[in-house]
Amino acid sequence: MLGSNVKAETVQKTEMKKVLIAAMVCVVCCLQTASAQDFSDSNSGYFLSALRVNSGFAYIPHSDGELQNHHEITWSTQVSVSITRGLYAGVQVNSIHTRGTQVPTENFFLTGGFLQYDFIKNEKAMGFLELNYMQGDYCTCRPEDPYRKSGLHYIGFGPGLDYPILRSNFYVSGSFLFHFILNDFQEKYNYNIYKLGLSYRFGKPKM
Repeated sequence: MLGSNVKAETVQKTEMKKVLIAAMVCVVCCLQTASAQDFSDSNSGYFLSALRVNSGFAYIPHSDGELQNHHEITWSTQVSVSITRGLYAGVQVNSIHTRGTQVPTENFFLTGGFLQYDFIKNEKAMGFLELNYMQGDYCTCRPEDPYRKSGLHYIGFGPGLDYPILRSNFYVSGSFLFHFILNDFQEKYNYNIYKLGLSYRFGKPKM
């Protein structure tokens, strides 16, 4: 019985890895194709011509009656620069605060870099696909609430939108990102979050 469970878990992990690899290949191919088209459009004047600063917030509660509850608050900050008219590259920090019944109040940090590709090139709004890589200590692992484990590596992707506030350089921002822990150990699961916040864009406006 134990052997069957272990075998089933191994098969499930293998299938999840295949899905993850396929998804990441699709994202990378899309970004590569899109950025190649950008460079071929002779828009080299966009290189480092715009700076985007974003700050976002997420609150994710989990409750299982009176026996278990967990609250997760994420504050994310991103700073990026334009590479082409549609491609941005930058760095980010996720500060995570949690409290729950199994693990006391804790603070965690994830840091890394990201690429964003804007698919709405001819509008002031920015609809993008993000690909990121981060390092941190936030282990979303069963059977306990998420806990601290140093040396973790994450890869994430997902869609997002910046929508302008009137005619200013401020934008209402929203995104949903799927993060996978790359370290190989059992009982891990995804760190998936939505983010709502504000962005501000300096420099060359969108055309």
